[in-house]
Amino acid sequence: METLLVRHSDHGNAGFFAGGYRIPVMEVPTRLVLVSGATMPASFFLEAAGRDAFEHEGLLAHLNNERKQFIVVRCEAGITMVCTEAIAYVNIGGRTPEFEFCEAVGTPHQPAHIRLCTGEELRGDFVCLASPEQSRLSDLLNQPRQRFLLFTSGSSTYLINRNAVQQVNPL
Repeated sequence: METLLVRHSDHGNAGFFAGGYRIPVMEVPTRLVLVSGATMPASFFLEAAGRDAFEHEGLLAHLNNERKQFIVVRCEAGITMVCTEAIAYVNIGGRTPEFEFCEAVGTPHQPAHIRLCTGEELRGDFVCLASPEQSRLSDLLNQPRQRFLLFTSGSSTYLINRNAVQQVNPL
């Protein structure tokens, strides 16, 4: 676990705004692909979800948090904030805790071939996080409040921005 130092600029009230504070975070290394097609290694910072600071929200929940339009990442340029709408997908080598949980409880998968706005095409499985009654691929793609969808291909996990998907063919 690391801590992220958040610094404030001086806004006239030096006593309140000067300096910074520390947030306990977990850093998750990924490959970030923007809708422009730019690809970069980037690490996301996940804040502690509970008071014990040992549990962290998952990256999928972090990206789907409607209150966050900009997400803090570390990339080659340093610490920056990326607009969630500019993210086509996040690629994580291996399986995420969200995927492992879904596997353990028997969550349905929907095999698909997808074409993204970046021109890339992926074959794999969407992991349906909704109730079994709404496990059809069309239901999954139209779920409100799910900006990013859980998709697996080979040994990689993808968190795909629904707005970056141009076409989906069920397999």
